[in-house]
Amino acid sequence: MQGRPRFSQWSGFVYTLGQMAPEFPSLGVEKEFAQLTGDAVHGGLVEATELRRVLEDPENRYLGRRLCWVFTAQNMEAFSVTPRSDADLARMVEMISTSGSEEAVHVIVGQAVPASADSPCARSGLPTVAADQLFAFSIDEFTGALSDAILGEPSNQPTGETSPNSNEGSQAHSGARQETRPQLQAVARDLFKRLTARADNRGMTDEHRALNYVALRYPQLYHATAQALRDGKVFIGADASLLQSASRRIVSVSLTFRHRHTDITERYYCLVDVTEVFPFLASRLQPSFG
Repeated sequence: MQGRPRFSQWSGFVYTLGQMAPEFPSLGVEKEFAQLTGDAVHGGLVEATELRRVLEDPENRYLGRRLCWVFTAQNMEAFSVTPRSDADLARMVEMISTSGSEEAVHVIVGQAVPASADSPCARSGLPTVAADQLFAFSIDEFTGALSDAILGEPSNQPTGETSPNSNEGSQAHSGARQETRPQLQAVARDLFKRLTARADNRGMTDEHRALNYVALRYPQLYHATAQALRDGKVFIGADASLLQSASRRIVSVSLTFRHRHTDITERYYCLVDVTEVFPFLASRLQPSFG
């Protein structure tokens, strides 16, 4: 029996989706916050709305640097995030989720850095990541932007994203008009989940970084899936595998479909270069004949 594919080791780069939240690393930091809020901390707990309100004040920015910002992916604490600048810290404060909704998605692109002995997260034992890019959106915002693009309608794209209304995907627009926006949103939501919501996907291996990258930055996958469903095909799954290369780290991301009536299986793939902190598309989506 063939075992599960072996994923590559962590290269130190991160391209991950999940939830980031600040934690009090010590009693002293907690008490300092309590003084700023009139003793609003109860048993070490504080409402996110109150925490965000306090940290958004520039005069209280010093407290944000003393918090431990923990990033959780797939219900597992993956790493701590350290801001490179006050601008990064301000962005991290903006990303504090005040609704508690699992629909909110935080994205971190960055790389591991050595943790100093006096780091707020030193006791956590988690690796430390310096973020080069941080942004957040809701699932509804993301799927709405994709469905509007397929239908050829204007849409506001989530912060940090490129528009999915690309020339490459425009060929699917005319055929998509027979479907409703909610149907297309359902297709986008399902594919987004299959690409990113894997039990061990913390965005730290080459394969998972590639899957997360295409889920966010390559809308042609969604166009292709919508077209396949219109053609009577069933989406089977998505896979990623690291290819052997002497100079670059290349991951093949594939989508597999099966026709409902003929049971013929079709596979499409694209290549993603994950050699550096920012992945990029090395080849566009194309059929696989192997």
